[in-house]
Amino acid sequence: MNVNLKDKISPAEAVKLLRRDGILVSIEQAEIITTFLYEMAEIVVDTYLNQQKNVNLQTKITSCKKYIK
Repeated sequence: MNVNLKDKISPAEAVKLLRRDGILVSIEQAEIITTFLYEMAEIVVDTYLNQQKNVNLQTKITSCKKYIK
């Protein structure tokens, strides 16, 4: 899954957002933080979608078993 660059929060914007909550970081640190968070989000979404695929597959298998008997 690739994030469209126009939809990404820039490191400068991340610095501003974090500063509002009293967290002071440099542009370089903000870049590391945003990269990490985007990668974590991708992992979470992929995991969720894979779980949903497995649930749907299990449901189909269960419904097909009644016809096999």
